[in-house]
Amino acid sequence: MSWAARARSGKLLRMSKAEIMAQIPKLSHEERREIMRIIFETERDADTLAECDRLALERFQALDAMEAEDERTQNSPR
Repeated sequence: MSWAARARSGKLLRMSKAEIMAQIPKLSHEERREIMRIIFETERDADTLAECDRLALERFQALDAMEAEDERTQNSPR
């Protein structure tokens, strides 16, 4: 029975913190981001954490754009 099916049936498995942590690397990037979002929302300073996350994402996107531009300029014929 899948996790979703167990959740719908009310038969959830209990997992220790160690078991949960062992499963995290097996999750997709999107699944890990969703979990982080939920964790951030439960924190007392959720607004501050959300702003930090937003700013970090902006900075990473800017770095990705700069790296892509560098790659284009390095691979273009001279």
